[in-house]
Amino acid sequence: MASYTVAVVGNPGVGKTSFINRYTTGNFFLKPEETPNTVLTFDTTYGKMSLHIVESPAANCKFDAAIIMFSVQDKESYESVEQWAEFVKHVPFVLCGNKIDQRHA
Repeated sequence: MASYTVAVVGNPGVGKTSFINRYTTGNFFLKPEETPNTVLTFDTTYGKMSLHIVESPAANCKFDAAIIMFSVQDKESYESVEQWAEFVKHVPFVLCGNKIDQRHA
């Protein structure tokens, strides 16, 4: 089975934990606790694949891809995207704007 590690990075408070919880459990918690590392398994046309999801990895953590998250309500978190991109520049990554469902403060 192919196995990959995906890092979820971004400023504190952008919704990384809620994003992971919502995807893995289908639930949304107003005050989520810290997310432990999560493993997701998929059946694909190429066989089974597992993704190890690591939230805010240490600089020496090895990962294969990344999700850079920012809050659409927090300009500072968006302005930090470039720094996060530098942190994960050695792997493919996607940018995810979060909290689109909340009213702007």
